[in-house]
Amino acid sequence: MNTKTSRIPFPFYLTRAREITNGIDYTRRTADGRGSSERVVGMSQAPSIALGTVGVDKNRHHSISIQASKTHYCEPRKNLEYWMYDSFECGFPTRRDQIIEPYSDGGGVYLRVPRAVLQAYIDKMGGIVGYISNYRTGDFSPIPLTHQEATMYALKG
Repeated sequence: MNTKTSRIPFPFYLTRAREITNGIDYTRRTADGRGSSERVVGMSQAPSIALGTVGVDKNRHHSISIQASKTHYCEPRKNLEYWMYDSFECGFPTRRDQIIEPYSDGGGVYLRVPRAVLQAYIDKMGGIVGYISNYRTGDFSPIPLTHQEATMYALKG
C-alpha cells in the first residue's frame, strides 16, 4: 500500500505513529538534567511526522511536530485521542507556509491550529509519508496501515 496519506486525516496517523513508537521512553527531564519518574502521557506524545515533499537535503523529508493534550495549546485542552481535537499545537515545521503562519507565536510554535488548516498544510506538503525515526539524521519510517485500517480511518475522517 502507498504510504502517502493525503486521503487519510492526519489525527489517525498521529495515533498510529504513537502506537508504533510506544516502546520509546519519552521521560521528562528535571531542571538538573536527571530523568524523573513521570513518563510522558502517551496520548500527548507522538513522533514528528514526515511530509511528502523533500527538503533541502534530498534525503530528508520536511517534518512537523503535532501535539494535543491538557498541557498543549489545543482545543479542547484535555487528554483525548487525536481525532477528538478541534485544534492542535504544532512545532518547528521544516517548511513554513502562509497557511499556518497566522497561528505562529513567532518562535517556531503554532498555537491552536484548526484541524482543517493543519490538514490543508499537510496536503499541500504532499501528505504524510511516515514518522521521523531518527531526529539526528532526519531518517523516517513509513507508518504501516492495513487496508482495513486505512478504510476505517478514511470513513471516520
